[in-house]
Amino acid sequence: MKNHSDSAKAGASRFFRGNTFRLSLFVMLLCCASVIYAQEKEPALRVFVGKDKISLADSAKMYKTLLANSPFNQEFKYEPHFAIVGFKDQFYFSSGVRLRFTAALDWGNPVNNATGMGVDQLEPARNANKQLFQMSAGSSQIYFNIVGFPNTQNKVGLFVSLNLDAEGDNTYRVKVSQIYMKYRNITCGYMTSLYDDRVAAPYVINSKRPASSSAHSSVGINYQHDLGKHIAAGIGVEMPKVSYTHYHPADSTKWDAEVEVNQRIPSFPMYVRYAWNEQNHIRLSGILRPITYYDHIAEKTSYVLSWGLKLSSKLTAGKFDFFAIAQGGCGIANLFTATNGAGMDLLPSDKAEALGVLKPTYSIGALGAVQYNFSPKVFASATASVIRNFATEYTTPAERKYKDLTKLGLTVNVNAVWHISELFSTGIEGSYALRKAFGESSEYNNLHNNRICGVFMMNF
Repeated sequence: MKNHSDSAKAGASRFFRGNTFRLSLFVMLLCCASVIYAQEKEPALRVFVGKDKISLADSAKMYKTLLANSPFNQEFKYEPHFAIVGFKDQFYFSSGVRLRFTAALDWGNPVNNATGMGVDQLEPARNANKQLFQMSAGSSQIYFNIVGFPNTQNKVGLFVSLNLDAEGDNTYRVKVSQIYMKYRNITCGYMTSLYDDRVAAPYVINSKRPASSSAHSSVGINYQHDLGKHIAAGIGVEMPKVSYTHYHPADSTKWDAEVEVNQRIPSFPMYVRYAWNEQNHIRLSGILRPITYYDHIAEKTSYVLSWGLKLSSKLTAGKFDFFAIAQGGCGIANLFTATNGAGMDLLPSDKAEALGVLKPTYSIGALGAVQYNFSPKVFASATASVIRNFATEYTTPAERKYKDLTKLGLTVNVNAVWHISELFSTGIEGSYALRKAFGESSEYNNLHNNRICGVFMMNF
């Protein structure tokens, strides 16, 4: 631990070197602050480098405070390697960068995305394109973790995570993956949905996640509270994410402009969790999603109350970790990875007297995984995930054909990961994805793909 301003400026410079103009400007402001406060008896900035070098009680508390302000992530824990402490210990700042390099080989019906392969991405491939090799630096990341007034009841935290998304042709764009604020038991911003139990989600290299995963981010606000030593609960309000298919008469010239309608009611996720200890828990989650659509035949706005229930758990026994998720519901197909954006929350009614009316799809999904920890640095895992949709057949004109909709989605992932050091990790994974459509004659029925991919990560 160093207590003079020159070390603070040097530490900040080592991290921010090579980043954007805004980050450079932020460093300049920090340096100016260090010069101003250096004149006081107590130094304004203190730099902590490496969690193994933090031995003082206040330093350890700072480390735990920053970690508590971070989201849970099986793949990449946002552990602060260093922090800047300033403004008389009323401000903690930590940041990190992850480089993720992926190489993948597909055969079957290749997916033109090196970092992720999902059921919803499967498309029929021509005979000449049954194999594909690709590489990408997509899903690399930079994050900022800030906590103000950490030693008071009015502690406030801000977390910002920026991801580098890669298209199939390796064109990149920066996208915010999470940005939220925490104050006491309240969290608001763009973050992982409260309906999602990330602790019960096994690690997979495939960034698309298993078929029945309902992991998604949403803008919202939630309240979470420990009800006792072992019980915690939460409730939230989130922006709705819906995707449905409209009745669509072929002779209509203005239908495309009128078919969409604004959602007027938010989603309401909630959960209750019982934990024996830090390694074992069971959680019951639920979500209510009132979906708004416009019935153009009856010329009125209609509503469908969709809902979902999820039971999830993570258990540890010796060197084994077990993960299990089972969920089902009505009108929640868009929350599953396999049918995200597939227009299956609501589907047209086939009854002649009910043209324009939309009916919800029923969906069930299950995930099971086991991880064996050879050592604190090496583990291997296997994950199987399946989703099944139930919907009444319709033959009326619509945006999507019933026979092409996903009836069943299946993914299998087997991997091995080696944490070489605090900075470097590498792994290899074999993946399989299968898509079955409602129509036996559909070109999307029995589509499948195989993938072997390797990943190398550098974390700072």
